[in-house]
Amino acid sequence: MANRQSRRLSRRQSVVPPADALRLRSEGELDSPGLNDDPPSELPEYDGIRRGHGGRPPPSQTVHSYTLNASRTDRPWLTLRVLSWVQNASSVPVFVESEAIAGHVDLDLEKPDSIKSIIVTVKGLIRIGPDTKPFYQISNTLWEKTMGDPRNTSTSQDKYRYKLEGKYSWPFSITLPGSIAFNDKQAKELQLSSEERLPPSLRGSGGHSFIDYQIVVDVKRSGPFRPGSSLSTPFGYLPRTKPPRPSALRRQAYRQETPPPGPRIDKDGWHILYDVSFRGNLFKSREVVIICSLSLATPLVYTRGTVIPLYLAMKSLDEQALDLLSNLQVPRVQMRRKLKGPAPLARDGSSRTLPGIENNVEASRVSWAISPDSMSTNDVGSDGLFRRTMIGEITLPSNLTPSFTFGEFDLRVSGLIIFAVGSADCMRNQYFVDMYPFSAPGFEPSDEHRLSRTEVTVTSAFPDGPRPRAYIPPSYSQEPRRVSDDDVGMLYNALNDTLRPQ
Repeated sequence: MANRQSRRLSRRQSVVPPADALRLRSEGELDSPGLNDDPPSELPEYDGIRRGHGGRPPPSQTVHSYTLNASRTDRPWLTLRVLSWVQNASSVPVFVESEAIAGHVDLDLEKPDSIKSIIVTVKGLIRIGPDTKPFYQISNTLWEKTMGDPRNTSTSQDKYRYKLEGKYSWPFSITLPGSIAFNDKQAKELQLSSEERLPPSLRGSGGHSFIDYQIVVDVKRSGPFRPGSSLSTPFGYLPRTKPPRPSALRRQAYRQETPPPGPRIDKDGWHILYDVSFRGNLFKSREVVIICSLSLATPLVYTRGTVIPLYLAMKSLDEQALDLLSNLQVPRVQMRRKLKGPAPLARDGSSRTLPGIENNVEASRVSWAISPDSMSTNDVGSDGLFRRTMIGEITLPSNLTPSFTFGEFDLRVSGLIIFAVGSADCMRNQYFVDMYPFSAPGFEPSDEHRLSRTEVTVTSAFPDGPRPRAYIPPSYSQEPRRVSDDDVGMLYNALNDTLRPQ
């Protein structure tokens, strides 16, 4: 018996991290700088955006420039300059709720032009297939003839009666509200409530968008035969949402930089799923039954750029099978994305429903380690079943679209659900944490049916209190896999396909 226990411990120790492995990851090991504890900002640093923190001065803002060129000389005569914290000037600017959208509009006119006004507009648009519906618009008139000479800052002037020529520059600043109100007519037309929070941008591959924001500069001219000019650019928008606070014991662990307790100690800190079981064939010689219970840290709301803590308990009458399945590369817990969308009415007036598109995106990665419980408790329970426990973390990419509800657009991460606004039909795009039967060399599951599915919610900001932390060292992690928006582009194309004649 002693020799068998010694062999069992040797097998287990081969996959157990060192005693200090369940430490807090150092700042250099984190995938998202937003996981550290020193920035005063409540938002993680998402892709391409860096703000100063921890006593370090913030970097300068990036200038994104867009031009409209003269047809004959190809010389830019209208320029829109937008400031944002995105580091790459060629990237789309991104703004967080309550941040000002600021910049300049410049004119460089080689010859006199009968311009009567310069207007900057920020728009929010919903795109379903070929249909586009605006749901928000705010405009700022930078200059019009009634304001007088554009080079004179005085406001008490006569109407300007001349054409513009040469160089001009006007600053602008527009702050988007956190929520917007609709009158009864607008609410009915767009199928919205009387008041809605502005939703985040939702963009797919190939430039396809479902929820889009734009900055538009309109140059209007005098005279019936003098068409105006327009220059626009999309931008990203991110509302500020944050999860409720975790349990008291988990907050204490975050403060003390120690591993949080498991479900047996912190019952308020975990969402414990019911036991599920699956059968399999061990070494093609005998059938075994594995009983699993997966737990997720509560509340089931997580900040993008952080992790979803997991706790996995396994038990079986067959100890050898448990030894095989407790390898760090074996557990099949995944984040999956399901995209489904009934289409708008087709040309013949009929309604067609798109097939569901579901693919495995394993958000960034799932990291596993043997739980300290497996080393400190009896491996055999009173029921005679052998036991193994593991802890895991799903790393959430910092570019995940936060959960939101917008009229019939309902985006929930771990349920990212999108309902098509302005139509009785609906689109859905959901994220789930799923568990499937495990397989390993020497063990083949009897089937591949899903064992459990849990919906979670993703936010853009940290909860109140200590920051969430990651504990499993990267050396015990799988290779990262980024969430792709290719399936959003697939849905966009499928929407358009339904409108083609059959």
